[in-house]
Amino acid sequence: MTESRMEELKAKAFLAIPGEIQVTWIGHATTLIHFSDEFKVLTDPVFSHKASPIQMFENYELFGVPRLVPPSLSINDLASIGGVDVCVLSHDHYDHLDLSSVQELSSKEVVKFWAVAMGMKDWLLNNIDGIDEECIIEMEWWQSMSFSKDQGKSETLMLNEELSNVLETKFNNDGMELGIIECFGNKV
Repeated sequence: MTESRMEELKAKAFLAIPGEIQVTWIGHATTLIHFSDEFKVLTDPVFSHKASPIQMFENYELFGVPRLVPPSLSINDLASIGGVDVCVLSHDHYDHLDLSSVQELSSKEVVKFWAVAMGMKDWLLNNIDGIDEECIIEMEWWQSMSFSKDQGKSETLMLNEELSNVLETKFNNDGMELGIIECFGNKV
C-alpha cells in the first residue's frame, strides 16, 4: 500500500459521521470504533512491534511474534483526535493486553476510561504508573455502564460475554452473533 493511500485511509478513520458507526481496524484485535460522532472506543490496544508474553525482550528476535504490517494508526494519531472515551481490555492474553501500549496510552492521557474484565483492575494498578483508579471500571459479563461526556450526555456501553474471547463466534437461534460492544443500541 502506498503512503498516500495510507494517509487517505487514516484521514477517513478520523472522520466521525453523525448517526453512523465507523470501525477502523488498527491491527489484530485493536480497533477504533466511532459511535456516531460523539463516542470513541478503542479495543485491546497492541501497538508494539511484537506480541510477546515476555515484553522486556521485545527487541530480541527469538521472543514474540513480529507484526507483518505496522498498526494503521498510532497512539499519537489517537491523541491528535482528542483521545478515546473508553478503552476496552477484554482479557489478559499478551496479544490483547500489551504492557507498553497501555503504559503509553495512560502516560499520554489518550484514554478517559478503561473498561476491563473483572479481575483486571488490579493488573492495571500494579503495572501502569500513574493510572487513575477512578477511571478504571471492572465489568461482569452483560453488565452495562454509562459514561458521561463533557456535554453532559450519557452513553451506555455494554460488554457482552464474547469479551472473554473476541474472535469466538456465538451461534444462537437468531443466527451468528459477533457483538462484543453495544452502544446506542448497536452491537459491534
